[in-house]
Amino acid sequence: MAGELQAKLTNRGYNVFLDVDEIVSGTFPEQIDHAIREGSDFLLILSPDMLDRCADESDWVRHEIVLAEQLKKNVIGVALPGFVMPQAEKLPEPLRDLPQKQVFLWSHEYRNASIEKVEQNLASFEKKKKRKRNRSLMGVVLAILMVSVGVVLLWPSNEAEIGSDGVKQQEPPYKDYFDQHIKKADSLMNLIGILSERSDFESLMCAISELDSALLLQRSHPDVIGNTVLVSTQKDVAMTQRAEKMNNEIQAAEAFLDVDQPDFAQYRLDNAKILGTDADQERLESVQHRIDKLKQK
Repeated sequence: MAGELQAKLTNRGYNVFLDVDEIVSGTFPEQIDHAIREGSDFLLILSPDMLDRCADESDWVRHEIVLAEQLKKNVIGVALPGFVMPQAEKLPEPLRDLPQKQVFLWSHEYRNASIEKVEQNLASFEKKKKRKRNRSLMGVVLAILMVSVGVVLLWPSNEAEIGSDGVKQQEPPYKDYFDQHIKKADSLMNLIGILSERSDFESLMCAISELDSALLLQRSHPDVIGNTVLVSTQKDVAMTQRAEKMNNEIQAAEAFLDVDQPDFAQYRLDNAKILGTDADQERLESVQHRIDKLKQK
């Protein structure tokens, strides 16, 4: 879901950096600090019970939220199914304003609508509309907050080259970020078996997202990163695998529909939805309509 959100917002014109490295509790990396300070928005992607970790004062996720609040960033929650916002009195004192923030429910079935709802509430959305001919957009910081590991989407501002003190800021280590994305993509691909399980599909899509992030960095900073022909080839191979497997899952769903088995068809279509892109939505929705119609009989 984090990878899909990153890809879709990138396609809408925002400059996204994805960092899914696990960060040692108690540390607060300078690049995250810098991104939060320079960004306009702070999105919290909320999975079930993820705020429990914030009871620890040294937790780095808690640090991010607190910093975003202190800097008066536009904080938006994106809740995954199953997430329940705790009552304010059950949260650590620095986080007790969270229940008052706007929170949108992420729907896998209606993810395009979910993306639009989130984007339209970004502080940087209005700036983007006003300055759509200017390639420099205000930054957004997305914190993907999970129970077992913190995942951070950083949206550094292209405008923040000069600090408030008038001193030019040091350029982030884009080559390191690029290498991290490639390493993560390789690790995810190594987890994939024969592309027969739903977890394989999810790993494949996350790997594609990592490769997209790497290629985006290269396009933004070619002088730092250099040639990425091998990465482009790797992505093409992954996209071919994605398309082939998605077609197989849709065909299986249609075959179950032909023998009046809507439940089995739904399962295979849900697999296809994981592998789908915006270009596939019409086809996926058509099969979903057939399933819904058969279930109503």
